[in-house]
Amino acid sequence: MAAQLETEMATKYLQLRIHELTCVKMTENRQNFLGISLETDPDAIDISAIVADTVQGVVAVAPPVRLGNRFNDGRRETFSPPKVIAEVPISDTDGFPRRVQLTVNMAEKDDGAGFDDLLTQVAEELADTLGDEIGGVIDSETIERVAVEVVRDGIKAIFSEITKALGLGDDPFRPIVLSHELASFAAAPSGTTSVDIFEPDPKHHGKFKLTYGWHIADHASITAPVPTGGADMGRSTAALSASRVPYARPFRTFRFARPMSKHAVPVTIKRPATKATAKAPAKPAKQMWLYPMSVRGLGDKPPK
Repeated sequence: MAAQLETEMATKYLQLRIHELTCVKMTENRQNFLGISLETDPDAIDISAIVADTVQGVVAVAPPVRLGNRFNDGRRETFSPPKVIAEVPISDTDGFPRRVQLTVNMAEKDDGAGFDDLLTQVAEELADTLGDEIGGVIDSETIERVAVEVVRDGIKAIFSEITKALGLGDDPFRPIVLSHELASFAAAPSGTTSVDIFEPDPKHHGKFKLTYGWHIADHASITAPVPTGGADMGRSTAALSASRVPYARPFRTFRFARPMSKHAVPVTIKRPATKATAKAPAKPAKQMWLYPMSVRGLGDKPPK
């Protein structure tokens, strides 16, 4: 029975992995005295991803990953093995082709901090927007279409608005939107792609080239705890349980729709129809009787 359940619930993980980060133009250090840096870790770069998962119906924030520090013009950092910054659970019960969309968010870490708060508030706002746009109609095609449009057209505005409101010490770069489509559960993407990432303010000059790739893994790596040994190659009971929970800790999730699968039936939320109440029969008009009155002049006294 357990083997049958495992077969029915087969899950893999589509991972976004960072292979290389190159500093094309160093970010301007705005905290210095007589040319001496006042930052404890100048040009330290953190990266994170926000996943808009239309199958699970959640927006999930991956924990930030440190890519290095003290970047200057031309410095290149290569990661072997590549750094996993996001992983999306893919089940054989999902509808295929399965489209995955996420935003990559990078920041220069300063002593004032705030990058984590920014990611959380952006994800929460994105989930609220998706929920409002989807409305009462909940089906996989509608959710995917709305998510693509909202993330593509709205994420930069949401990021900019919340960044200004928070007054961060950290300096976030412009978010970039990445997507990948799996043709089937057996698909195995390979290869790498490079993309430029800029600071929002051109005066700060920051520009990096990020090289990334998509990879299918049999087990989660972000949510898996530290191996504790044993017969199951170090995968503890907690790890096995987490592998069946999409976006377990340290992910932070915000729901915008119910989970969907290829077997799900489109549901439209309808308000209950109000029954028409029968009109009460019209009551006959009450008869009014007029009695004659004596007419008198204004100056006459009333009769005794």
